[in-house]
Amino acid sequence: MTDEIGIYRGEAKDIRDMSIAKDVAETLHKHYPSHMWAVNVAEGLINIKNFRISSSHGMVIPLKDYNSDIGNKLVIKYGGEFLERAHLARGRDRSEDANILEGVADKYQPSNGIIR
Repeated sequence: MTDEIGIYRGEAKDIRDMSIAKDVAETLHKHYPSHMWAVNVAEGLINIKNFRISSSHGMVIPLKDYNSDIGNKLVIKYGGEFLERAHLARGRDRSEDANILEGVADKYQPSNGIIR
């Protein structure tokens, strides 16, 4: 039995999606540093997650709204709102565990710092 390293095909349909995801991630890291942000662009939506809060839930920005948004205002707004819904302070990550995520069913709530 041998271990092989493989290459997989990414999900980005357009190189512009990757560029937008990079720009959004950089904006989030600038305004809310040290957080575990993850950004994906697909199907006309920008999906924003914070892995200290949830691996399955996040915020969504329609790409058409982002394209008309000067200065990434929506990205800053929704990134901060996501932190607040998890009762985390806006700004630098203080290594706080998210124990609640407002707007999410009980079975998907973080528990004892374990994200779902």
